[in-house]
Amino acid sequence: MQSFRRFGESDDPWFRVGEVAVTTTMAVAATSIFYMFVWAFEPRDRPITSKLWLASKDVPFSGSVLEGEIWRLVTWPVAMGPSIWTVLLVVIFFMLGSQLEAVMGRIRFTAFLGTLTIVPALVVTVLEFTGLEGGANGLRFLEIGVLVAFAAHIPRALFWPGIPAWAIAAIIFGIETLQFIDLRDDYSLTLLFVEGGLALLLIRSMGLAEEVTDTQCGQVLDVLRHGRGNGVRDEDLLRPLDVSREEFVVGGEAWA
Repeated sequence: MQSFRRFGESDDPWFRVGEVAVTTTMAVAATSIFYMFVWAFEPRDRPITSKLWLASKDVPFSGSVLEGEIWRLVTWPVAMGPSIWTVLLVVIFFMLGSQLEAVMGRIRFTAFLGTLTIVPALVVTVLEFTGLEGGANGLRFLEIGVLVAFAAHIPRALFWPGIPAWAIAAIIFGIETLQFIDLRDDYSLTLLFVEGGLALLLIRSMGLAEEVTDTQCGQVLDVLRHGRGNGVRDEDLLRPLDVSREEFVVGGEAWA
């Protein structure tokens, strides 16, 4: 059995305020909620937000990393406006992020989020030299990375109404991909794929996605390298994961 804590609980917080453990997940979620008020009350020309979001140098009324505003590599997930969807986004980030932070520890999880924030922003900034244009802001992409990492770590954890984590991640990632294709938004599409791929690489490098990588992914790599003539049969490719059934406890309730 793999036991998970109630959301927000931690043995490794940065500090405590009374009984409340202040973790990296909580700090990011609280900052996002706070910025909704900043967004709502700042002037309509967004003098604060326009200094924080990520944008290519051709976007009007905004600066860019290529113009020397390197802080945007870090601040872009913070700037987002108030809506019910934004609140749900923060809640999902908090729920999944708190579980990952409990597994990784505060230092590794902070480094994980920092990498998911800075590296994709650097990639789209470099690709501006190839003509890539656009902008991004908000917790949306970072939450996708956390979801992908959670699904890779516990692919069979069940979400309501009984959908496994890997399927939830695949569905959401697929919908986001289709949406950006429809909008012809290559900038956001690039960010999305870098976030997802990077999250998988990072969770694997920490040794927290052994099940996924060592079974089906290994079989696919064998086919790509050697073909089926190297002892890989059709039935091997179609066989499900050879792992025992586990029970996951999240928030005091069992996920089987």
